[in-house]
Amino acid sequence: MSDNDPSGPETGNPHVQVLSWVVDRYDRRDQPVSVADAATHFQQERETVQSCFEHLESNYLLTTEGDGYRPTVTARELLELDVEDGSPLILDITSDTAE
Repeated sequence: MSDNDPSGPETGNPHVQVLSWVVDRYDRRDQPVSVADAATHFQQERETVQSCFEHLESNYLLTTEGDGYRPTVTARELLELDVEDGSPLILDITSDTAE
């Protein structure tokens, strides 16, 4: 993922760039974002972007919807945090379902 992508926050973290772009794209179009669209935007292989989306989904930052993905409330809250690039950020993810 490009470090100089103008649509994302000023960060070198590709997951943050992708997440920021997905939030923006979802909000502008009000529809799920496809892996293919993200791969085209970031000029990356589809498999690379799919892996990134799956990683974000496993951390409850994206969720599948139809043939695409949408950002979660947690993703929006995370992007609003004022965190220095390179600073560690610990997420305490808890499930709402009882085991």
